[in-house]
Amino acid sequence: MERIGAARDLVLGYVHALNAIDEAMRVAIPLLERLADVLGLARSRRINRSGQVGTYSYAVHGAGCRFVCDNGSEVDVDFAADGSEVFDLWRLRWYGSQLIASG
Repeated sequence: MERIGAARDLVLGYVHALNAIDEAMRVAIPLLERLADVLGLARSRRINRSGQVGTYSYAVHGAGCRFVCDNGSEVDVDFAADGSEVFDLWRLRWYGSQLIASG
């Protein structure tokens, strides 16, 4: 049961971090209606493919984006065709390893 709780906490932490990034990005870039819009804006050159927004740096890649907070924590996410956020075990493990390294 302890591992299930840890896995749940990792997923919830990732989602919480992603929500904080979404809020910060939408405040800083009024053109964003949702976080997935960062892809289209970068592809159309309305924003740079990488940059700094508040306490986050970002780098658009393929179908997603990697965000790094100024405290060093990283959140990597892909976006589905409908704009929903997509993450997998690899991204969760990477996010978790960043927490361990900074803690």
